[in-house]
Amino acid sequence: MQITKASKHIVVKSVISFIVIFGAFHTFNASGWYFAYEQQPYLRCLPYELSLIKQHTFQVDDISRGGLVAVKTDKYAKYYQKDIKLLKAVVGLPGDVIDMTNNKLAINNIVFGTLMRDETFQPFTETKFTLKKDEFFVVGTSKTALDSRIIGPISSSDIIGYGYAIL
Repeated sequence: MQITKASKHIVVKSVISFIVIFGAFHTFNASGWYFAYEQQPYLRCLPYELSLIKQHTFQVDDISRGGLVAVKTDKYAKYYQKDIKLLKAVVGLPGDVIDMTNNKLAINNIVFGTLMRDETFQPFTETKFTLKKDEFFVVGTSKTALDSRIIGPISSSDIIGYGYAIL
């Protein structure tokens, strides 16, 4: 079998394309950015399928209400598969008063949502409390989201990056 000049060009272009794409992807990952996707569709937390995560070491003042953050789940093996990274919305900041009584979630006296109850998942508490210096309350948008309503407040060390919704 004889290789034509056109076939050689296709092979060379393919190899160069692969090297360029691999190099760009490697540079992208090395800079702390990576793509994430909804890994537990039956526990849909936010209405996004694909997100972009920028890994970052956080200080308490870096995190703002309403922002999306990626959360590691190592401490929550009871609820999540191993190595799952979650995208959650920050709704409670240090000093905020969280009220989880009467089957509702209120933050600083503003009702935010309800508490999920079934045989498997119960609210982590049913009291009113104030978030401590390094505590954040993060939530998803669905009724089945496993978030701070179930696992409790998280610390800045649980937050591994900023989240940006794509799809």
